[in-house]
Amino acid sequence: MAILYDSRRLWHESAQEAGHLARRALELVKRLQAGGYPLRSLLVDLRAQSLGYLGNAERIQGHLRSAEPKVKTALLLVLTSGSGDVALIGLLLWLWAKVRRDAEDFSQAHSLYNLAEACFETVHDQEWIGIMRLDKALLQ
Repeated sequence: MAILYDSRRLWHESAQEAGHLARRALELVKRLQAGGYPLRSLLVDLRAQSLGYLGNAERIQGHLRSAEPKVKTALLLVLTSGSGDVALIGLLLWLWAKVRRDAEDFSQAHSLYNLAEACFETVHDQEWIGIMRLDKALLQ
């Protein structure tokens, strides 16, 4: 979904606009669900990704209290009703780790980075494995 790509691209340029795009993506997914779109697990994944991106935009703006429940809910959606996309699970774990890092809960952030790294190892994504290792190193 291009709107999610644009939301992610804007995280550090304009977190507010990134959040706006993530909200629009959530609205689009709701419309598709209401219309009886047949690929339910794909819609759940898109909803979770949109919610995770919205949570991250809020984190960047310093709204940790509202960001964390969104990211955790997104992860729960993927794990319980999504397609099982391991890379998406890794991405959402990474976003949650960033929330915990910003909340200065470095122990939990480190554990979440480890879980995300394991997901990316499963799908052999060397770029994301490197990002996880760098983020963990920056915690120390």
